[in-house]
Amino acid sequence: MYSYSALNSQTYPSPEQLLKSLRKLKSDLPENVDDRPFIATAERAKMVNSRLAGLIRKRKTAINAFGWKIIDIKTAQESEDMLIIEQFIKIILEHFWELPAFGKLAFDIKWGDARWNILQNGQLGAVGHNQIPVSFKKRDKYNYKCYGEDFYEYDTNRLIKQDDSIIIMSTDAYLFEILFSELYRHDATNEAGNFIRKLKGLLQVIDKGGTPEDRTIAEQAAEQVVKNNYVSTSDMIEFKLNQLTATSGSIFKELIEMYNNDETIAILGQANTTQLPDYGGSRAALQVQNLVTADITYSDMGLLETFVSKFLAIYDMRNYSEIRNKFVLNLTEEQDIEKNALAVNDMLNTTLPFVKSEIYGMLGMTPPAESDEIVQIEKGI
Repeated sequence: MYSYSALNSQTYPSPEQLLKSLRKLKSDLPENVDDRPFIATAERAKMVNSRLAGLIRKRKTAINAFGWKIIDIKTAQESEDMLIIEQFIKIILEHFWELPAFGKLAFDIKWGDARWNILQNGQLGAVGHNQIPVSFKKRDKYNYKCYGEDFYEYDTNRLIKQDDSIIIMSTDAYLFEILFSELYRHDATNEAGNFIRKLKGLLQVIDKGGTPEDRTIAEQAAEQVVKNNYVSTSDMIEFKLNQLTATSGSIFKELIEMYNNDETIAILGQANTTQLPDYGGSRAALQVQNLVTADITYSDMGLLETFVSKFLAIYDMRNYSEIRNKFVLNLTEEQDIEKNALAVNDMLNTTLPFVKSEIYGMLGMTPPAESDEIVQIEKGI
């Protein structure tokens, strides 16, 4: 198991150590690229900062909240392979959050001969597809690195050809953008804690000419005064409690809020409802914030579709020698169906030709198959 030495005796690396580790992600030479210090620091941040862990979980939930299905490209209906494939796509969905967070995701697949197939009645049959995954495991992110489209293992530092036994993808990591803010947030939080402890006052020892022994006894007494609530010294030693101004600690609150907002903006695209413009309605501001967050969610959805498509392409080529299945996310939750229905009506009235599946998609519906029982009024699609 990899261990980052900078984290062995402290919560976070120093700013200099962090900068050095982040530079290793951007090296011009693949042999010098090392993302393990970054990953270890980001993992530590998830553990230390519960708010950051919540933001990551919220972004993960946003992408997993959408329904999905596998469509047969030729029929535009749900694929007959759905029951076979879905278990592996669920594994991808479980771990997909790591791709935008850490910038990479990889699965090892072991393919085997299929000796069964799921029939329409749900029972197992003797005949089936040629190949199915018999092992589908996520790779430990500490064991490999990406350099463009190339894939390296850390133990041997050798280039591995990306064939159908490995599905891998890399992108920019959003946790890369928040680590310095998290480092400074942590420092500000510690300083705020120190300041709060000092609000009850700073104990000052005033030496009026005491002996070295008096001074030693006074220093020891000062360390124990909070615990014992009394001290015993000579007349030549005086204790004085100096009060601090509480309002001077507001700078820590402002700094912590600023760093929290920086992290939220980097992960979700907006801070929160408290960060609204000085002029203009809060409703409009929230709409803009939601749109920005939606853009990030759609970006993640695009990555997910690309990643799953890599798996489906391998599965299809092994079993059909052509691309046959398509991964589709259900976007009807994000659509205004009533508004789309009016738009569809206007579109059809133009008498222009449209793709049937796209029209049904705008309505959140599936085109009927020949065997389906149809309900239809005279004027329909």
